[in-house]
Amino acid sequence: MRVADRRGAPAELLEYGVVLIDTPGVGSTHRHQTAAADAILPECDAALLVVSADPPITEIEIEYLARIRQTVARLIIVLNKIDMIEPHEREKAATFLRKALVDHGGLDPATPIFSLSARDALRAAESADANGFAASGFAELEKHLIQFLATEKREKLNAAVARKAAALIAQLELATEIVLKSLRLPVEDLEQRMATFDEAAKRFEVERQNANDFLAGDRLRALQKLDAEAEQLRAEARAILERGLDQALAAGKNSDDARKLLTATVVTFFDDALRKVIRKVGARIEEVLRVHQRRADKLITLVRKTAANLLEIPFRAPESSEAFEAKREPFWVTTARTAELNPIPPGAFDRFLPAPMRGRRMRKRLLEEIDAVVIRNTENLRWATRQNLEDTFRRFGAELDERLAMSLAATRGAMQKALEQRKQHSEQVDPEIATKHKALSRLAEIAETLTHQDKARLQSPAGLQKAPLPGLEE
Repeated sequence: MRVADRRGAPAELLEYGVVLIDTPGVGSTHRHQTAAADAILPECDAALLVVSADPPITEIEIEYLARIRQTVARLIIVLNKIDMIEPHEREKAATFLRKALVDHGGLDPATPIFSLSARDALRAAESADANGFAASGFAELEKHLIQFLATEKREKLNAAVARKAAALIAQLELATEIVLKSLRLPVEDLEQRMATFDEAAKRFEVERQNANDFLAGDRLRALQKLDAEAEQLRAEARAILERGLDQALAAGKNSDDARKLLTATVVTFFDDALRKVIRKVGARIEEVLRVHQRRADKLITLVRKTAANLLEIPFRAPESSEAFEAKREPFWVTTARTAELNPIPPGAFDRFLPAPMRGRRMRKRLLEEIDAVVIRNTENLRWATRQNLEDTFRRFGAELDERLAMSLAATRGAMQKALEQRKQHSEQVDPEIATKHKALSRLAEIAETLTHQDKARLQSPAGLQKAPLPGLEE
């Protein structure tokens, strides 16, 4: 994708692998679009809030900023359409914008604000006018984004990959040392040590099953907690709407006007509830799974340490939690929210009844509609969140169990392979030992290189590289 391919103006920013997501405008008449924009923000590295210089920032935009500023990892403010105001007024407009956002939107005063004209930038790009592009203000924004998204994000990616590579090298070193030591042991001695490991493996299997049981228990508790919160949400929504109905009726509103007020309340309440549920459930599940991750770490480390001790191999425990990494899927929720209360209700002829009876009947009908709307919306939200929660536990549990099983099988498999080779091809043991020695030396070299690179990375920032994100150099 390119930012302006349809107009023939390439965007250098995208050459660095940056992905831009254009969300609906703030205050969209389609409230589900605003909810969709809110939901994706926590998954982004940065968010650009684009406001117009003409007209100036609106109350809706300030409220939106106040709501999302704690959600996004990094916020960048763009003051667009500065070509619509006089040059001597532009600095005043930027100062006014910053003051309004800091005072009323809770913006961090250090947040960058870029004043630009996207229209002038596009025209300059189409005509290859470098000076015009710089004058538009867009070049400064693009440079900032490249510096952050291409350089800083790439550095974080490289560091994460290096950590995983170091953990993998450590595993390969241990596996190679197990095979090497097994090849050197007398067959009878190796068989005895393998028998001892098999006894320990029975305990590991019990711990593995316990890990599954603990995870199943936490899954059940998470579902029960979600159900309780959904019931609490239903009661809260019902109380708020009933209070709003009584206020509308006390103010002399007819049923149509009361419905309009209640409909707006329904939309606002459940949009806000959706964001809160996503945030609360996501944080809670992440905390729960982190405990299971640490438990899996310890068990996998114990398996390898047991084998190392049996074979009298030096064991180095991992410095960080790399044995198992939780991969929590984001809680994408699509709600089929019922925003509108019944526009053509029964009782259309109630106006012929006495006023007190008419009021009671109207209140009863609207309360019934409120109950139906609240139940449906609450259940939609609960069910969608429940499905995502179930899926998260299922994926996590399957990967956790697989990693534990693989660790056990791989550790014993290394000894078993050496034993079979000793029995069937005893004459080839010496060449195999030499091969394993070379492999071990090579792994040690790679580990040392990774260590040096990590130290160098901490001492000096990486240079800017044009390469896809994510990606690795060859």
